[in-house]
Amino acid sequence: MAEPIVSQGQLVGVVGCTRERSMSAFDAQNLADLSAICLHLSAWTATVRLRSVFTEKSQHYPFSSAK
Repeated sequence: MAEPIVSQGQLVGVVGCTRERSMSAFDAQNLADLSAICLHLSAWTATVRLRSVFTEKSQHYPFSSAK
């Protein structure tokens, strides 16, 4: 079972899971859990890239209350 990690419309990674033959097959809940993890990682990747863009252009974050 594999799910993509996407950032800015580009595939940036994949999370994959396997099981031993003696284990039961993946079910719908397993797929939903993996999808949620990959969605979280995709959102986190976009946030990290956004922060790096702001720190490269300036020394502060535009939404920071600290001066």
